[in-house]
Amino acid sequence: MTNDSRQVRTLNSSVDKGGLRLAGLKLGPLSAEGSFLSIDPLNRSVFENCEFSSVKAKKCVVGFPVFRHCVFRNIESDFLRCYGAIFLECKLEGRIRRVSFGVCPELEAIDDAKKKRVSQEASKLLGTSKHCLDVRDAILSDVGFYGEDIARRVIFNKGQCALLKGEGMPEKLEVLAKKTKDRALQMALFTLIAPGTSLHLVSMETCGTTERIEELRKILSEVRVELIDEPIV
Repeated sequence: MTNDSRQVRTLNSSVDKGGLRLAGLKLGPLSAEGSFLSIDPLNRSVFENCEFSSVKAKKCVVGFPVFRHCVFRNIESDFLRCYGAIFLECKLEGRIRRVSFGVCPELEAIDDAKKKRVSQEASKLLGTSKHCLDVRDAILSDVGFYGEDIARRVIFNKGQCALLKGEGMPEKLEVLAKKTKDRALQMALFTLIAPGTSLHLVSMETCGTTERIEELRKILSEVRVELIDEPIV
């Protein structure tokens, strides 16, 4: 997190039940603990053209918000799982730490009927935008991407991230990871992949393998997994 002389706003145990409609909001520095954002899957809060800067979150939950044309700058958490949130042409800037992105409402603790409706809504919203996230001006630290939908919709610098493409990847990558004692390579290979997925996005910065793309490409070719080091958006 960067130093900021502005007064830090604090949110403790704040709950957004959904339905917010905010545009042009500039928020930060912000410290939040035990707070919930947009928890109603059928009444999403929507943020458009907003900026969130110098945010530190602890024990917080991101539910089902929609962010359109928003900027997230210097965000740190103890671990934010953004699997129900939708990002539409948003940007990450500065250091982004301990956040996992995905378009996976099926992983949220809601009933099957709601999961189906939320998934349909997510697909419709994604169809309205060119991409989800532009991470080229960010430093990704302990950042993950889960699921094919997010993997296809992230703009990144060459060497910053990499796409893995192939069948049966979870099993193949686990075998490769167990064959090496190199911690950086293990992190890149032994990564959390959605079952049945054939396209996965890995943050090379998180793994510390930014300069080892060709080495990884060679290792992955042994099990017929392709490494793509440019976005396919």
